Amino acid sequence: MTGWRASWSLRTRSTARAPSAPRPSGRTARGNARAPDAPLVAALESHVATLKAELEHRAAELDALKAQLAAADASASEGIHKLEVQLAAERERADKAISAFERLAERLEAMAAAKRPWWRRLAG
Repeated sequence: MTGWRASWSLRTRSTARAPSAPRPSGRTARGNARAPDAPLVAALESHVATLKAELEHRAAELDALKAQLAAADASASEGIHKLEVQLAAERERADKAISAFERLAERLEAMAAAKRPWWRRLAG
């Protein structure tokens, strides 16, 4: 079917149409290689240069973000260490207070046990 194109309609029937105009092949004397289109090549090279510049910019942003993250991590580690020191001090204070209350409770129990009931004081 040289020169005729087959296409499918919406109802899935095959139809054939005659070609409207011959298409330029774009082939050079070497065979299938197309002749380079200078404006297209220039535009693509310009776009590649733009993409490379953007990639370099993004790499610089990434490096800056890595530095910020490292600084934040160091700051957080320092803050965590300070909080751990404070926690140890508070635990020590709580342990001291608990032991003081335990000694006080033991003394009060001893005082209550040593005190005679009122009916024994009456009997004399």
